[in-house]
Amino acid sequence: MSKQLILAALCAAVVGALRAETVPIFTGNGYADMNHAYSGLSSVTLETWIKATAVPAVNTYGAIAGNGYLTSATGFGLFLHNNGTIVFQVRQGGTIAQPAAMYPFDDAWHHVAGVYDGNAAILYLDGGEVARVTQSVDFSSVTQVFGIGARCSGSWGFFFAGRVADVRVWNYARSGGEILMDMETRLTG
Repeated sequence: MSKQLILAALCAAVVGALRAETVPIFTGNGYADMNHAYSGLSSVTLETWIKATAVPAVNTYGAIAGNGYLTSATGFGLFLHNNGTIVFQVRQGGTIAQPAAMYPFDDAWHHVAGVYDGNAAILYLDGGEVARVTQSVDFSSVTQVFGIGARCSGSWGFFFAGRVADVRVWNYARSGGEILMDMETRLTG
């Protein structure tokens, strides 16, 4: 399989001084159903820009983007935890790789990226690696649809509150250098 971008959604320019054009604002009860499960992947990169001000309520999470995560299903995704962290989760049922790091909740735009290379899950915040978990996970048989602003597990839940721009899914593990080099570049084509 060739290395390629397999999803670019909710695109807004976040270039230079993080100038954002019109972007979706998730108020804690909406989502974008991308109507596709990214099955058959052995590695993945999921990246986006987010702007959030509030830590999710106790006993809940803010699902940013992904499929088959925050359940007992198989998949990957980015979310805000109610303990104040940003998390990238890759899972195969009960086997989970879940690097996490504190998120600033400062009403500023932040680039977040999760990478799974077949051996480790790596979390990047604003272009720098902030956490890594080594764990072998086979998430190739994803059945849940990809969502932005919530996660689907038969029904939609764990709604995100904030802004999301430029969600990108790549079918390979991008390097830290690739993420840093392209994070402020608007995709075209």
